[in-house]
Amino acid sequence: MGIDFNKIGSVFNISNNNKVTPKREIGEINKLNKKDEVSISREAMDYQLVSKAVKTIKELPDVREDKVEDLKTRIETGSYNVEGREIAERLVSRSIDRRG
Repeated sequence: MGIDFNKIGSVFNISNNNKVTPKREIGEINKLNKKDEVSISREAMDYQLVSKAVKTIKELPDVREDKVEDLKTRIETGSYNVEGREIAERLVSRSIDRRG
């Protein structure tokens, strides 16, 4: 059995014509392999925290009904007693606090 060199040459020509050529350069491939990253600035995080706090405060009732009902009941039954001295001390204390 003999080797037909003409056929071998044609096989090499076929393989040379079917070479896979890279469509992207190495740098481009490395860029494609990077993962996406997100970074949030400190100001954005602070804003988000403040927004949540404001939302929570807005959800609070303006009047604490439980306190109001308790005081109403104590006044109606005569068990709500405040001494004049206590009122005077709080008025003076608030006045001093406002001045500085």
